[in-house]
Amino acid sequence: DHDDDDGATEDRPALVGAHAHKGRRASRQDVQGSLAGDDLLRIETSLRHIEERLDAQSRLQEQKDISQDELLEMQFDSMRRDLQVCIKSSDFDNQRTLLHAKIQAMEIEFKDAIHSISSLLREEVSKDARKLQDQLEKVSAAVLQQVRLVDERLKE
Repeated sequence: DHDDDDGATEDRPALVGAHAHKGRRASRQDVQGSLAGDDLLRIETSLRHIEERLDAQSRLQEQKDISQDELLEMQFDSMRRDLQVCIKSSDFDNQRTLLHAKIQAMEIEFKDAIHSISSLLREEVSKDARKLQDQLEKVSAAVLQQVRLVDERLKE
């Protein structure tokens, strides 16, 4: 039977009854002599109940801790999924590259379109200028013809 520093073991308290005030350790026989058998049984039963309640509270706290850990892990998983959905800088870089390529392609298309349109306009203006020149030449020839006719009549 090994005594701890306070003299307590699983089945007996350390210093009890009349021996407690003298500062010496109480043995089981001393305790049994000091306390009636019913009192000792009642104390042991009370201690068992206290230990059972402590064990139950400890298990309950452990279950609460586990539940809290699981809840936190679920929240972390949710945040991880939310972060995975967020746009990353590499996505911006890819989009920027894609948009830059599209802009360059559109610039080339616009330059080609402008060149084609300006060529068509030049052709139209040239046609209109030739047509106008032809009309002016016809008008000029007609005016010259009338001037000659007027001159001939005046000479007559």
